[in-house]
Amino acid sequence: MRELFQTADLFSGLLPPFPDTVRTVARWHFADVAHIPMQQSQPRGAWSSSAWSTYDPDFYGTPDMASAIRLAREGWIDGAEAAARVHETLKPVIPQRRKLTRYQPAGMVPNVARCVAGNPAHMRIVRTEETSQRPVITLVCGIGAWANVESEAMIAHATAAAGVVDYLESSGYQTEVIALSRAEADAKCIEVATRVKGPGESLNLSVLAFCLGHPAMLRRHVFALRSMTPDMGSSFSSMGRSVSIPTMPDSDTFRIVNPCDYSSDMGVIERFNSMVASLRSQGCPGMPETD
Repeated sequence: MRELFQTADLFSGLLPPFPDTVRTVARWHFADVAHIPMQQSQPRGAWSSSAWSTYDPDFYGTPDMASAIRLAREGWIDGAEAAARVHETLKPVIPQRRKLTRYQPAGMVPNVARCVAGNPAHMRIVRTEETSQRPVITLVCGIGAWANVESEAMIAHATAAAGVVDYLESSGYQTEVIALSRAEADAKCIEVATRVKGPGESLNLSVLAFCLGHPAMLRRHVFALRSMTPDMGSSFSSMGRSVSIPTMPDSDTFRIVNPCDYSSDMGVIERFNSMVASLRSQGCPGMPETD
């Protein structure tokens, strides 16, 4: 397979393999959504104007590219609020860990060995807190969708995926989140991978929710990158077919599938539960034992 990197190679070691049908792949990798080149009008050399279309704003998620750029830079407030509501619903089942604070003569839990040894400071004080001792979880989140996937379904997907990340972060895990789109046509593939959140970074839920499935992320920003990929225009005049994101067995990287891999009538909570079940089956830490 021939790889054509349009940017520096940032994530190839974290991303799943391509289908056997792919012979050539053009790869765009970005360390942050702010690094994606965003232009309000179609640049010279772009072989498709689709990303900048003002026709059918429901399909694209915004009335124009300028609105999509604003969402990418400032975040999607409605999506963040919806994801936070999912988290509020789930708070009663979020696991908590209790951590030793100190020993003293009075406390909550005795240490028998210290007590037998005659040490008066044998009672442990513990408190509940998030801990940085847990492993970093890398999530690769598919954002691909076919043309017949409605914006409402993509928005539900983005909200549910952001809710999963919010759940893990609130459970004390550090997460790295990568939004991934792959499209194939004529044995060629265009990949766009963007780090949405790095491990140890504070969670910006409004940016996260936008990048993990809002229609404008795919149909404006990703489509724009596809149309600016040299030598692909003859194959990708219709933007290609979204490629499913396979799991990576025996890996510390876990995946959330594309919006088009779910039934279009599934709501946010149904999608969230499906994502949790899938991550649990992949061996992802921090997932509840039941939905």
